[in-house]
Amino acid sequence: MRYLVALCTFCLLFGCKKSTTGEKPKGPVERGKELVKVKGCTACHSLDGSKLVGPTFKGLFGKKQVVTTGGKERTITVDEAYIRRSIREPNADIVKGYTAGSMVVTAPVSDEEIEDIIAFLKTLK
Repeated sequence: MRYLVALCTFCLLFGCKKSTTGEKPKGPVERGKELVKVKGCTACHSLDGSKLVGPTFKGLFGKKQVVTTGGKERTITVDEAYIRRSIREPNADIVKGYTAGSMVVTAPVSDEEIEDIIAFLKTLK
């Protein structure tokens, strides 16, 4: 009984995620990789550097990018805040060479899902 109480306390404190299917729990990078496909991101953003309707995700995180914000051009560094804003407000910053209004959020994305997507994007060097 004491073991069960200790185990439950540990799980509550440290977020144990036991899979009911017997699969190993996925981490943020794996969840993010799955989300960019499920949420439709890869319909417009490539993972391999090729140009599609939207900029590639390959090498995106940490990259200097020229964007138009409120009609003015500026250079930004792609960071977590930029990615969050781009998902929540798709037309706030338009990457140079791309068309305003092209980015649409086709499926709702939670804050936790955005964090997982960011974790995945950071791995795409």
